[in-house]
Amino acid sequence: MHSSRTPFPAWRNFVYRKLFAFSLLLFLGALVPAADGAGRFTQKLSWKADAYALSYQVEIQTNSGGAVQTLSTEQSSVEVSLPAGNYRYRVTACDILGREASVSEWTPFEILKAASPSIAPPASVAALSEDGHSLALPLAIGSVTADSVVQLVNVETGKTVSGSLVLTDSALQAASGSETQAASMVQFKNVSEGRWRLRVTNPSGLQSESDVFTVKDEIKEKRLAAEKAEKERREQEELQRKEEERLAEERAKAEQAEKERMAAEKERIAAEKAAQEQAEKERLAAEKAAQEQAEKERLLAEKEAAQAEKKEKRALSWKNSRDIQLVAGAGITASLGDSLISDYYDDLPLSATVRISSLPVHVSRQKIGFEFFLSAWAYAKSTAYYESDLAVGVFGANFVYQYPLYSDRLYVSAKAGCGFSALRHEISYSGGESTRDEDTSMFGYGTVQGGLSCFWIPALHLACEAGFDAVHLLTADAPAVFVTPYIGVGLRF
Repeated sequence: MHSSRTPFPAWRNFVYRKLFAFSLLLFLGALVPAADGAGRFTQKLSWKADAYALSYQVEIQTNSGGAVQTLSTEQSSVEVSLPAGNYRYRVTACDILGREASVSEWTPFEILKAASPSIAPPASVAALSEDGHSLALPLAIGSVTADSVVQLVNVETGKTVSGSLVLTDSALQAASGSETQAASMVQFKNVSEGRWRLRVTNPSGLQSESDVFTVKDEIKEKRLAAEKAEKERREQEELQRKEEERLAEERAKAEQAEKERMAAEKERIAAEKAAQEQAEKERLAAEKAAQEQAEKERLLAEKEAAQAEKKEKRALSWKNSRDIQLVAGAGITASLGDSLISDYYDDLPLSATVRISSLPVHVSRQKIGFEFFLSAWAYAKSTAYYESDLAVGVFGANFVYQYPLYSDRLYVSAKAGCGFSALRHEISYSGGESTRDEDTSMFGYGTVQGGLSCFWIPALHLACEAGFDAVHLLTADAPAVFVTPYIGVGLRF
């Protein structure tokens, strides 16, 4: 039986083999690093944002017009990593329907070449400064920038110490490169004795290391000896001063004793009785004065102790009663009941809530206080003829009662209070031959609210809360009850 199938053309087989080989070479070339050690810089391209643009398309070409890359982003900037060379780019802004709204002019930019730092071999021994922990190395380092990172690495412990470069004259820079500055010195602090290696890393990620060298504190013994001598000198001066004071005090006592002895001996016979009576009167008066002074000091000490105890109790009472929390969370809001909002919008929007509560009253582990809260959410509805958005914000204050469920870490909270709400309604018309303008309205209503939650304290300053809030708008036009289950986390003070 004869087959009607046409044989595979030889030229097509040859072309497929060539395409496969070329794709394989491109893949291997992307895996193998550049032979000259040059890296790539990451460059950030930015432009002025368009308020009506949903996304941007960035086209990158060589200066000759060859296509390089096309990127899409919703931001007003993009980062690229390309080989060194000169390029140009332009930005196309796309609107919400994906249409091209505007196209910028071509803007040139340059990707500069990255080079590995060069480090001259350091001396085998480096000496610390007089303070015993600073190190300055006069060392020639090339192919660096002011943003290069320089470190000392201890070859025995792996510890690293960061330092700074002292760059040489800017005339050493080349106009075509980016990492062509040179440094004549590196400086470090908090360096200890040991064996170290110098490591220099450029912003492009290229890195070089020096040979191992030894750091010594050559003036440590001189410094310690000088400190010891100074200490001994001060101790000797102090001993001499105390000895002189002792001798002077002894001489004064001896002179005073001699004077008193001579006066007493001269008057002993004639005035012995009078002296004894006077001495007795002075003794009694001194005892009485001492007793009165002791009593005054005792009463003053008791008064000060009572005031300190009262102050400490008042401070301790405030500290124990203070319980302040700041909790932020999120939830889902549902509109219940027969209202214009629930009839018009059928979605369940996400909501954000922030709560600040204070529970100063503690009664048998139960806590009583108040909280302020702010909740916000938004509805959206779109048809072929219009788009409608409704944003709702509620601020209120609640009375809070907490009852412990387990130890002092888990509580159930009951809340009730009042507040006010702000509603912003925006509607825009489109489609057909509609000529109606966009309409924006603001409304404000009072609210009553309440809720239940579970409050958990996993750590001293950490708080978690999960529960639900119910908010009722006080309006006859569009009565609504919003129920929001939420979960949040925050801090305790």
